[in-house]
Amino acid sequence: MLPSRHRLLSGQPGQRILLGIGVILLGCAVLVDNLQLFQLPMLRSFWPLGLVLLGLGRFIAPTHAGNGVFGTALILVGLLLTARNLGLTEFALIDWWPVFIILAGVSILVRGLFPGDGGR
Repeated sequence: MLPSRHRLLSGQPGQRILLGIGVILLGCAVLVDNLQLFQLPMLRSFWPLGLVLLGLGRFIAPTHAGNGVFGTALILVGLLLTARNLGLTEFALIDWWPVFIILAGVSILVRGLFPGDGGR
């Protein structure tokens, strides 16, 4: 029997294929924008919403108890960066990077307190 972290990789090929296609399409869009073949100003404003989607994915398909903490962090950072890109807030990620260390510690703590494979 495979360990739980490998079960998601081997048992969900459809999710990995969709994720791969999404990453390829995003890379192509950024490349086209960087080469100035087409102007994609909305991509520059809304790319952090990809972090929000990744965070939501951590809630939908958890692999361990710490995924909720990491998912929440991704969602918050994505929303704050999007708000900054739209001029709604003055958020500077460089000032807040130590929060990621704190969240990593919280995630480790939660996984230690609630061992398991995400309720599967």
